Amino acid sequence: MRHSRTAPDRRVIIVIAAPPVRRRLVGGALRRYRENLGYTLEDAARLLECDRSKISRIETGQRGIRGKELRELLAEYGIFSGGLPVQRGLILVFAQLRG
Repeated sequence: MRHSRTAPDRRVIIVIAAPPVRRRLVGGALRRYRENLGYTLEDAARLLECDRSKISRIETGQRGIRGKELRELLAEYGIFSGGLPVQRGLILVFAQLRG
């Protein structure tokens, strides 16, 4: 999403309001895990004791996710126990990057 505004000195400033790539990658992976298990947004929200809108914003990259929440979802989705150490490692690295 792009927005533009005019600075006091009449320059046009373009602001891009797209979520950071890292958050989109992590969120997309979480959505795929959830959907592959047949879980709904409500199911995931119940796990974190939050609104389904929070899960939706995490999955679209509009909002970040705390490490504890990420670990809870990955554990519930079977990523910690299911023999997917490479995928688990990658998603944790992406989630912890700063930038």
